[in-house]
Amino acid sequence: MKFGRARAALTLAATLLLSLIFVSAFGQPSSGGQVALSGQFTSVVVCTFGQGASEEIADYLMAESGKRYRIHLPPGMQKPTTGDEVRVSGRVQGNDLYVRTLTNMGNDGPGNPSTGEQRWIVLLCNFQDNTTENVSVSQVYSTFFDPNDSSDVWWRQASFNKMWITGEVHGWYTLPVNVGCDPWTWHDLAIQAADPDVDFSQFDRLYILVPDGGGCGWGGLGTLGKFTTNTDDGPFYHSSSWGRSEYYNSLTLAIQLTTHEGGHNHGLLHAHSVAFPGEPIGPFNTNGAGASVTEYGDAFSSMGAWNWGSYSPPQKIALNWFNTNNVKTVTTSGVYVVDGYLTNSFVPKVLKVFRGHAASTNQDEWLYFHQRLPQGYDANLNYYGGYNFGAALCHYEWRQNNITGSNLVDFTYADGDVRNGALRPGEVWTDPYTELSIKPLYTIGDDLYILVSFGPLVSVTADPTVVTGGTRIQGTVQLNRPAGKDGELVSVSSSDPSSASVPATVLVPEGEMSAPFWIYTANVVNVTEVTITVELDSIEDSVEITIIPLAVTGVTVDPGTVTGGRTATGRVTLNGPAAFGGSSVSLSSQKPWRAQVPPSVTVNEGETSATFTITTTPTQATESVKIFATFNGVLKFATLYVATPVVEGIKLNPSKVQGGSPSTAIVILSGPAPAGGTVVTMSSSNTSVASVPMSVTVQPGDQQIVVPITTYTVTATRLVSIRASRFITRSAPLTVTP
Repeated sequence: MKFGRARAALTLAATLLLSLIFVSAFGQPSSGGQVALSGQFTSVVVCTFGQGASEEIADYLMAESGKRYRIHLPPGMQKPTTGDEVRVSGRVQGNDLYVRTLTNMGNDGPGNPSTGEQRWIVLLCNFQDNTTENVSVSQVYSTFFDPNDSSDVWWRQASFNKMWITGEVHGWYTLPVNVGCDPWTWHDLAIQAADPDVDFSQFDRLYILVPDGGGCGWGGLGTLGKFTTNTDDGPFYHSSSWGRSEYYNSLTLAIQLTTHEGGHNHGLLHAHSVAFPGEPIGPFNTNGAGASVTEYGDAFSSMGAWNWGSYSPPQKIALNWFNTNNVKTVTTSGVYVVDGYLTNSFVPKVLKVFRGHAASTNQDEWLYFHQRLPQGYDANLNYYGGYNFGAALCHYEWRQNNITGSNLVDFTYADGDVRNGALRPGEVWTDPYTELSIKPLYTIGDDLYILVSFGPLVSVTADPTVVTGGTRIQGTVQLNRPAGKDGELVSVSSSDPSSASVPATVLVPEGEMSAPFWIYTANVVNVTEVTITVELDSIEDSVEITIIPLAVTGVTVDPGTVTGGRTATGRVTLNGPAAFGGSSVSLSSQKPWRAQVPPSVTVNEGETSATFTITTTPTQATESVKIFATFNGVLKFATLYVATPVVEGIKLNPSKVQGGSPSTAIVILSGPAPAGGTVVTMSSSNTSVASVPMSVTVQPGDQQIVVPITTYTVTATRLVSIRASRFITRSAPLTVTP
């Protein structure tokens, strides 16, 4: 500080001099002129708390001539950083410069460090038509630098002692202008007014306080970084903020406003909140399409509107304030722990969770989770009785180039109040677009344990998914990570236990990722859909199974035609494996006196068919008989033909005789003779050598008959065919010798 503090009111000569400078620097040029200019680029954030839904950033060029222009860059042009030397060409209209080309020459300044000592000079200024002095120098000094409760203490806490402020407060200075919203004029005149008292080379942050905002409607302004202003002490490389002096009668407002505008000076944008229609986070890979952004919506960061909160995780990362290991990048499933946000330690305080790579924008999307505790100035964030303390707050970033801004997520979006928007222990959020799920589990001391799952934490499959009732299906529980110590107990449920029953739980053994279980289905009358659901740590997955009524699909008989009195084999076939304990199929015969079947046949468990015996009785004429099988109300039948006996064979004994000696023929039927007997026609191919009766009758129940053969004397050996006929003719050769 210089010796000999100058009077706050300027002398008339100084006033005239400054007025000439003002006219020279800010006089209106001719409109519409094309210019090529060089100078220093500066961006200023306008803070009108609680108003608007977009961030107002005004860009300026301090030309080498001393004139300052409000510049407008064309869409897509890369914006320089505050303090960069640039060359531009474009069109001037009043104090506005519409840029056509821009060349960035870089910045030779010492940079804009966000750590270490920050040296502040605070100037209290009023106007020649409003000389109000509504706060004292000592009061303002206390709000900035008091060792117990001030902006300095706030920044030390928030930065883990990586940044602190020192400085001086001077004023009041009456600027030689009337009230009117012209912050850059105030900036230049305030420096000139204070130059006799202040060695500006000893400072790198400037804060100008004026009563009632000097006629402006904002709460404060802040440059995004540092720039150079020439002073009597040489170049003054600094950031600049403007604020309302009346706010500094309140320590609360003073700290909140100072840390807000000071955040802009370090390059931070506003802390927003974000909302999507009907969900906390919108579709993936759309660059935030559909998002409704509230400009000052983050109620947990002083870069939002009027609150005590420490800067959000993305902004602290940008400021390089975190200690080693304070930010944990999460790309794999697991349980992670975060410490208190203001606890000065070397354990994670932020989980930077990968949502995915958005192919359409070629950008990564991230979610930042942390917890607030009633620590330091964060203790004032006790909304709803501390609802958010010990819970997971989330910030969503979908633009890689917007890290200096941040977007608070509201998980209780339905009530429109972000102040209760954290995920509390036991609650779970699952991203419907990426299957990422987040579940705060519990707290131990200051540590919050959070389960992060990429893809479903637990899933379930069934094989097959379409079955006949009464069968069992193998289900499988699948985890997306190995089960922990003592295994993972997964809950299982059925939407219709009477149709498909499951165990209440399935244990996935320690170190394993899956475990099987049985789903037992019951016989159903109609096609039935059942949902099998598994749940672990409030994460659910389900599989649909379809149960088809078990039914008989067909009956067959083998052979299809059988001689009465003989047996046939029937077979019933089901549309699926038989149920546990087997499935009993009812049987019946259209003509049980002709073809008899058992009352039922059992298809063994797991089999799809079973056989049964059909017993027939002899008949004089072939008859058709339907064999019926019934199961679960479904009836099927097959037709069996029961035939009358036919001659199946004939044997001669002996088959060679001397003429005049007898022989016999044994006639064999295909089945027992029916009631009344069966008449068989007999014949000989040469009755002069061997003769038989014209017919014989096989007695009921018998299947053969012995027929006498009479032979006659021959002079030479003769061969005779003995024939027996009933629908079918069979023959046997008889040799007659001399």
